[in-house]
Amino acid sequence: MIRVGIAGMGYGANVHLPAFVDLPDVIVTALADGGSGRARRISDNQGLKAKVFDSGDALVGWAGVDAVSIAVPALYQSELVRAALASGKHVLCEKPFGSGLEDISGLDRIARRNGLTTALGYEFRYDNALRQMIDLVRAGQIGCVSRIDVTWLVATGLNPARTWSWRHDIDSAGGVLVDWCCHVIDYAHAVVGESIRELWCSTATRVRQRPDGLGGFKPATAPDSCDMHCIFENGAMGRFAVSNAEPAGIGHRIEVYGDRGCVRFHHAPPFTSDTKQLTLQLAGDGETVLTIADSIDSADHRIDGFRQLAADFVSVVSGKDRSPILPSFADGEAVWRVLDAARLSVAERRMVAVRN
Repeated sequence: MIRVGIAGMGYGANVHLPAFVDLPDVIVTALADGGSGRARRISDNQGLKAKVFDSGDALVGWAGVDAVSIAVPALYQSELVRAALASGKHVLCEKPFGSGLEDISGLDRIARRNGLTTALGYEFRYDNALRQMIDLVRAGQIGCVSRIDVTWLVATGLNPARTWSWRHDIDSAGGVLVDWCCHVIDYAHAVVGESIRELWCSTATRVRQRPDGLGGFKPATAPDSCDMHCIFENGAMGRFAVSNAEPAGIGHRIEVYGDRGCVRFHHAPPFTSDTKQLTLQLAGDGETVLTIADSIDSADHRIDGFRQLAADFVSVVSGKDRSPILPSFADGEAVWRVLDAARLSVAERRMVAVRN
């Protein structure tokens, strides 16, 4: 039985906890919040009998856990990961895995040296339709990939009742450039089969203030819209348009073009299995709608992918071979190389090469 502790009772309670609770041979033995008391309420309400901590540091140092799942704000992730590794714990860290490449420097090396299993919360790799898309591309169905276009436009950020949080502070989060584009960069690397070599990026903040919950407003400085144009190592082109502030957003669409055809993925609001479509169009033929295998419809579609990711993580902790699609700390470093270049591009308004 693998004993898991979860640090962070926001996304950690909503996604990490239900995913781990569902897994066989796993027991959630500890929960931690930042002193809000939410961990105690959740443990009691769900009958978990978990030990409760008011800090992630206390949890990762406790001998009653074998592995920790870290779902705290990005600004505090690397510190907790470092402490967990120093305590000999296996680590699953939520994306974006720290606040920059320098912030996470050395963590992958420490984990490898100590023989510890690590993973990152890039659950889009486990989306059934996206997995089919990747398999089609790798099987050569559309030939040599020439470009990938991603359009991820929704209206969730326009909700006037959404109060200010750390996610709206550019110094604490990074907005959709970091929080959402990290997913896009990760799966784009997997789809194209190459890393991004250079890019141009621009961002905007359309909703510039948020209710503070006290009758006033606080400035929102994190971008809610982002456009990125990039070139991959093999010469393939990429275009990513991402925003949570589009009133008529189409949802999440990925189009991959090759010299023999195109494969398209589209997940439309309200993001159920019924609104997900995968199509294939070969040169000279019409578009064919493909059957999406193993379609699951749950109350929160994020849990399905994360549950599979968590299962692969626990499997490796248990001594089994690592799944080739389980996101690694090295994958996280590759994403941050691109994000750091994107930040520089935004600041200097120019094309920027990605650091190797």
